[in-house]
Amino acid sequence: AYLDHGFRTLVQDRTRILYSVLCFYTATDRMDRICGPEETKQYLRHTAVVLNEYLGRNDLLARVQGIGFVMLKQSDGQGVETWLPTALQRIRDFSRQYGRQYSCEVSCGIYSLQEDDRDLDEAVFKAFQSAQKACREETDYIVCSQDLIHELAQERRLRGEIASAFERGEFLFYIQFYVDSRTYQVVGGE
Repeated sequence: AYLDHGFRTLVQDRTRILYSVLCFYTATDRMDRICGPEETKQYLRHTAVVLNEYLGRNDLLARVQGIGFVMLKQSDGQGVETWLPTALQRIRDFSRQYGRQYSCEVSCGIYSLQEDDRDLDEAVFKAFQSAQKACREETDYIVCSQDLIHELAQERRLRGEIASAFERGEFLFYIQFYVDSRTYQVVGGE
């Protein structure tokens, strides 16, 4: 509701192309398993504090469940490349700063609003997909392009086809076990 209201308030027809949606994907499910929900909350607070420092007067930051953070950022004439790598490093430094033995993973997807973009959910989805791809490729950020949108759509379609093929029983699996010859115990398989 907060993000939707901010989007409707800040982004007008004449200013739409000045805005980008930045999705900061934080892998908090992994952190929850390693150190628990309290430390995860501290990490998210740390992330919010860092990102708030990069907000301009006409920008907006919101925590989005299952994603991390979404920033609605108006262009200030400088590209995100000038501040984003530093911000991401500062967020990742949380574990080192507090002497933790794990790494804090965060990646960003960037989607520049187009003149005909009216649906915030769709823009966030495109930025989120770009952030997930950045995470998979272990890079700081990826800027969403038409080519990337097409590639991600093909990937989704292929995953759907594979899932349907599983349901229809179109795959045969052959498993080969590795057995320890001394103990006769299964020690692996492929």
